[in-house]
Amino acid sequence: MHHLSAAGLVGLITVSAYRGAIRDADYPAIYPVDCIWRIIVGFGCIPGLIAFYFRYTIPETPRFTMDIQRNIAQATRDINSILSARRHTVAKGSSSDTLVVAPRASLADFIKHFSKWNNLKVLVGTAYSWFALDIPFYSLTLNSSAILTYSNFGKINGHSPNDVYESLFRICSGNLVLTVAGFLPGFWVSFFLIDSWGRKTIQFMGFVVLTVLFMIMGFAYVPLNSTGPGQHAFIFLYCLANFFQNFGPNTTTFIVPGEAFPTRYRSTAYGISAACGKVGAVVAQFALGHTLLNSNKNVQIVLEVLSFVMFTGILSTQLIPETNQKALEDLSNESQEDYITGAIERGVPLYG
Repeated sequence: MHHLSAAGLVGLITVSAYRGAIRDADYPAIYPVDCIWRIIVGFGCIPGLIAFYFRYTIPETPRFTMDIQRNIAQATRDINSILSARRHTVAKGSSSDTLVVAPRASLADFIKHFSKWNNLKVLVGTAYSWFALDIPFYSLTLNSSAILTYSNFGKINGHSPNDVYESLFRICSGNLVLTVAGFLPGFWVSFFLIDSWGRKTIQFMGFVVLTVLFMIMGFAYVPLNSTGPGQHAFIFLYCLANFFQNFGPNTTTFIVPGEAFPTRYRSTAYGISAACGKVGAVVAQFALGHTLLNSNKNVQIVLEVLSFVMFTGILSTQLIPETNQKALEDLSNESQEDYITGAIERGVPLYG
């Protein structure tokens, strides 16, 4: 979640840099505000490009070579090369490699594998959990400015360029506070506890706490926001919800799909789960995001709906296995004794 902190900081710095341009422009200072938006979005491309370079240049894992390319001899050489040289290099294939006969990814095999409830329920659990998590994450995170404004954190009375600057500065400051006080510590707590508590435990706990928090913020929204101390309590609960999103399903929904499926379908199942999450993001923005922006009263309705969505996440978490400290072969729900059914010789090296 460091990208959220960086985004908030970039926003705050950019708004501060355009302070003079905003105040010199005619209200509502459309041109400098448009420049600010474009700069902030453009900066978001930089981490993605860096990640793309490193992902494109790293070698495939020995497990991929063994399970997908079915070349056990090459996988063994890769492992030995890594262990002996202590660096990620790929050993050259020999003039004759032995390829094992093992299940290969295909539509028929995919249907056969996931037609079993023990396998299908894991996919349903990871996909729906990601879907449920992304509904509050995107409906609130993308519209946190509305939450801050309704709570008087970013509300400015008046219609002048100076008011535009003050409003933007307060909203950027508020977003940075929400990130530093909620998202960032939640991520680090997950980082330190995820291997001792377990993925499923943290996800279950996160959905339970979020259900309670959204229920409190929703059903007590009017009394909380009717006084100054109540508004401070609401912001505290909102930061707490951000904390338990990261110390909860916003961390585990990324991890479990990468561990709970056979190698030949791991990326496919991960992609299905991630796609369901993006469907949740679209639903959040179109069904709830617009509702948030329309009026203060709608915030209460959205929060009440989100508490129910988080409750359904508790149920979907029961479908996923605990993947902590378990071998990927054990999590695949496939007998490893019957996995390899034969071998063939190939005279062409796998890597030239």
